[in-house]
Amino acid sequence: MASNSRRVIPSEELSGFQRWQFGSLLDGLAAQPAPVAESVPDAPESPAELLGVDEGMQPTAFIDEESGGVPDDVSPELSDEPALPYPTAEEIEAIQRQAHEEGYQAGLQTGRQQAEVEQRRLQQLADEYGEWLQQAEAALAEEVLDLALVVARQVLRDAYAADRKILLPGIREALAALPAARAPARLHLHPDDCELLQGDLKLELTDDVWRLIPDPALAPGGVRIETPASSLDASLVARWQSQLSVLRRNQREDLQLELSGLPEDGLASDDQGD
Repeated sequence: MASNSRRVIPSEELSGFQRWQFGSLLDGLAAQPAPVAESVPDAPESPAELLGVDEGMQPTAFIDEESGGVPDDVSPELSDEPALPYPTAEEIEAIQRQAHEEGYQAGLQTGRQQAEVEQRRLQQLADEYGEWLQQAEAALAEEVLDLALVVARQVLRDAYAADRKILLPGIREALAALPAARAPARLHLHPDDCELLQGDLKLELTDDVWRLIPDPALAPGGVRIETPASSLDASLVARWQSQLSVLRRNQREDLQLELSGLPEDGLASDDQGD
């Protein structure tokens, strides 16, 4: 159902009203005061005056306080110099090769110098070690020789004390070295040695040429041979001293041979045998 757009207001709902006339609108406008025209400043003649900047001042780049650089919207002052061209990939590779080669050569030279220094040090140490080793070997050889002489001397002393016949090989060797002996020839021995060896010596020496003489002036083991042409000391002490001279130890007092004071084992054993 269509609604009625035209509604009738009942009289009860109406209140007081005033008749509207055209003159009422015009009266309101006439009562308002006319606006006062404000003074407008003269337009600036240049952009510098508009911004309030002195025309004598040079423009400066705006620096961002937070980033420390020039903002992107501020264009830097262009230089009149032409921009340098960027190197090509081949040029960069060549520069890298050159730098690598220069660094390699410098390091190689430094390494060679250090190696030469170390080589000289090692050579010096090797030379010093070689000299020390030679000295140690020489000293050790001398000590070993001294020890061998001490042992040999003790063996000789023990052998002489055990059997005085140890003198016979030396006597035979000395007689063989002499020219043909003729009378009067004498063989001097320590009395104890002469008593023990006369039986063997009389079998080897002719009585018409040789005479055995007990000589108390001789030390034990002493043997002296006298002929009209020569004289020879064939004692154990003399032969031992000769060996020390060959070994350049004849002045060593600690290596001298001393046979006196030994027990007469040979004599005692011989007496027991009789």
